[in-house]
Parts: sequence; C-alpha cells; structure tokens
Amino acid sequence: EGKKLHSTYTYPAPEGAPLKSDYDVFIRPRGVEEWTRIDTYMAKANAPIGDNKHQVSEISYAFFDFTGDVFVRVVCKNKKFTTARIRPDYRGTIANVQNDSTIQFILFQPENVSVEFDGNITDNLLLFTSRPPVTEAEAKAEAHRQGRQFICYGPGYYNKEHRIHIPSNTTIYLAGGAYFTGTFAIEDAENVSIIGRGVARPGDGYEGCHVHRSKNVLIDGLILNTCPIGESDGVTLHDVRS
Repeated sequence: EGKKLHSTYTYPAPEGAPLKSDYDVFIRPRGVEEWTRIDTYMAKANAPIGDNKHQVSEISYAFFDFTGDVFVRVVCKNKKFTTARIRPDYRGTIANVQNDSTIQFILFQPENVSVEFDGNITDNLLLFTSRPPVTEAEAKAEAHRQGRQFICYGPGYYNKEHRIHIPSNTTIYLAGGAYFTGTFAIEDAENVSIIGRGVARPGDGYEGCHVHRSKNVLIDGLILNTCPIGESDGVTLHDVRS
C-alpha cells in the first residue's frame, strides 16, 4: 500500500503506417528486467536550412504511456555520434551515452522530448509520453451518461483520404495503434470529444483534425499534423502532439 507502481503501455503500429528505421527505441519500467521495443513512425516536417529557406525533412517519432519511472534506450542505426542532448533543456533530462550509437535516460514523469545527436535538429527523434488514457469501457460509460453516441476505432490502418465528419453529441474513441490518413472534421457541431491514442496524419501533410463553427469540443491525446480552430467556443486541446 502506498507503493509506487511502474508500468508502461505500448501500442504496436498497424501495417501500412509510415515507419522509420533510423532509431531503435526500447523502454522498461523501473524494477523490470526486460526491454520492450516500440515502433518509430515517420513524419514530414518543414525544416529550416538557413537564409529563411526551408525544406521538407523526414523525422522520427515514437510514443508510449507510463506510470512511475521509465528507462529509455535509443540506438542510432545509421550513424555514429559524439554528443547527445535531450530537449527541452529546462527539464534537465540527462543523456547517458553508452557508446557511439546508444544513449540511455530516465523519465520520472510523462513529457514530450526531442532527442538530438551532434546538434542535428532535423534528424532528431521526438518522443511523446503521457499517463495512460481512459479505457474504452470508461469512455463508453461516460458517453452514455452524457447521452452521446459512442464510436470506437480499434487498432488498425484507416486509409481514409477524406474528411471524417463528426456529428454533435458524439464521443470518438481512438485506440492506441489506430492510424488515419484523413481529417477528423468537427463542423457546425457541439458536444464532441475525440479521445485516446490515435494518429491522424493525412498524406498531404496538413490537417489531422479541424474545428470550425463549433462549441464544447475536447481533443485529448491525438497525434496529428495541424489542428486549425476557428469561429468556435469552448475548445479544449489536451495532450495533443503536433
């Protein structure tokens, strides 16, 4: 009783999702011997190259949830490095260099960090971590209590190159391992929630979700490109990684 529990929650990527193999990422909670490898996704980002110019860069990102403390090991697959840095600096996360291709560090609480090698900020690894989300059963019970429609998307690759319109009084639950290539469109609606651990990244690189002329909207835990919001009221973004 009173003992701190150390647990990790991982979500295997579905077949079809764009992955990247520059880094191998392993995690283990304190008190556990075995390392668990987690999938690393590819995202296109607009990277500065000087002289006010930009070019599209492919970066790596990975995500998991945990309670307690967790050890993280990152192995560079395609390069050797001398120095490593974990930002934001103010968090004080120390990169312990194991050798010229591996670092290890510890997270004492969930946060979002950028792991950078030899000062390179366009070939970095973004690591997104959170507390575990509410379960599908908990979300469903809450939606029914509110008199809402409840829609759950389980793990899988949803190749929807169009808008997924969400009507009023609806809760959408996205399981970890759900990957969408379309846009969640909340338009002229009210009392809408999108919760869970899904990824929404259209192939063209733009809106994973948008909120237009709507009110009382919650987006919690979604990983996406951009999420434009306009002419709306009472919109809450929580744990949204962009």
